[in-house]
Amino acid sequence: MKITRVCLYRMEVPLTSPYHTSIAEIPFFTTVLAVLDSEEKQAVGESTPLLGYSFESPDQVWDFVSARGAELPGRETGEAYVWLKPWQQKAPFATTTLMTALEMLDPSLGNWPAALEGDIPLVGILNVSRPEEIPDYLTGLFAEGYETIKVKVGFEVEKDIRKVQQVQRLVGQRGIIRIDANQGYSYDDALR
Repeated sequence: MKITRVCLYRMEVPLTSPYHTSIAEIPFFTTVLAVLDSEEKQAVGESTPLLGYSFESPDQVWDFVSARGAELPGRETGEAYVWLKPWQQKAPFATTTLMTALEMLDPSLGNWPAALEGDIPLVGILNVSRPEEIPDYLTGLFAEGYETIKVKVGFEVEKDIRKVQQVQRLVGQRGIIRIDANQGYSYDDALR
C-alpha cells in the first residue's frame, strides 16, 4: 500500500487542571500528530513527549517527524516501516508518531488485532493532592465509567502513603488502583 500524503500537526493541548508529576507541574501537553493517507484509507499516529517519560523534547520529536515524514509520500507502507525501524531506539517517541500511523494503514506491520471491537477501557487519573478532594473526584471518575484509577504520588512519601490508603478505602472492590510515582522516590521510599 503506497503512502500518498503526510500531514503533520503540533498542538499544545491545555489541561483544565495541571498534571502533577514528581518532576514538574504540567499545564499543557505538546502532542505531535501524523496523518498518513494511502489510496484506500487514512490513519493517524501521535506522540506526547513529556519530561520524565522521555529524553526526547517536543522540539526533537517535531524535528524528527517533520524531516522523516517529508520522505514518506510515494513509499510503500512496509518499506517505510522498515526504513524507520533503526531509529526506534534513539528516538522512540518520535518514531512512534509515524510508525503507529503506518501500522494503522497496514495492520500487518504491527501487533494490531485483526479487528478492534467494543469499548477499550481507559485509566482515570486521580489528579488531586488535598485529601478532602479525593472522595468527590473518585465519585466523578467512577460516574464517567473508569474502572482503573491511577493515583499520582512521588512527592512526599508519608503523605503519599496516607493518600493511597485513603484511595484504597474509598475504591474498595469497585476498581483497580495503579500507583504512579514518576521516578520521584528513592528505592527505599518506593519499597515503603
